[in-house]
Amino acid sequence: VNTAIAIGALGVALFSAGDENARLTWPGKFGAVLALLIGSLSLLQYLFGWDLGIDDLLFRQSGDPDTPYPGRPSMISAVILCLMGSALLLAQLRERCLLAEGLVAVALTGTLVALTGYIMDINSLYRFNFFRTMTLPESLIFFMAGAAVWWSIPENHLSRLVLAQSAAGFMTRRLLAFALIVPTGLGYLWLMGARQGYYNYEFGWVLLVVTSIVFLIGLMILLGQSLLKLE
Repeated sequence: VNTAIAIGALGVALFSAGDENARLTWPGKFGAVLALLIGSLSLLQYLFGWDLGIDDLLFRQSGDPDTPYPGRPSMISAVILCLMGSALLLAQLRERCLLAEGLVAVALTGTLVALTGYIMDINSLYRFNFFRTMTLPESLIFFMAGAAVWWSIPENHLSRLVLAQSAAGFMTRRLLAFALIVPTGLGYLWLMGARQGYYNYEFGWVLLVVTSIVFLIGLMILLGQSLLKLE
């Protein structure tokens, strides 16, 4: 429940930052602070074993073996909420925008680890308390929220490069798609092949490395030819 409230608070903050200056209105600042507060208090409960009574403050939920703390965000979710809430507030200070981008990048890294674990069906990842109760829908929502938070930061490097009508923008758009899709696809194929017994994990690593090299060289050639046409 607290996770849903915090995500809703982030949504309010992002909605209020929809103008060209990305300045938060007071509801937006309240949303960012609320997300940061929920994440911080939840994280403190994990770290020090406290029970502040906020997990079932609004709704009482019954426990189950997979959810030792009903109503509480997972540890990774709490960290991500802290990072995104802090990023939204820091982005209001122009001289702190780069730090805000760094915080969002760390948050997105955490969501990518969780998403990749679900895509590749790596159940052992969710035996760690850090990722244990983070669901697939939650991972997807956090990933989209993280991208939106990054995009909302004034003059952020991501949007400037992606939207640039230049050779740099052209290359960034293609490399970004490659970075998100190809490594995940190759890793999935490698893992499935090893699980089916087509090869052992050592040989699978060799295949993964060689295939990645081939794809990178092919991408370099395609981008080089495209840039030559633009000159």
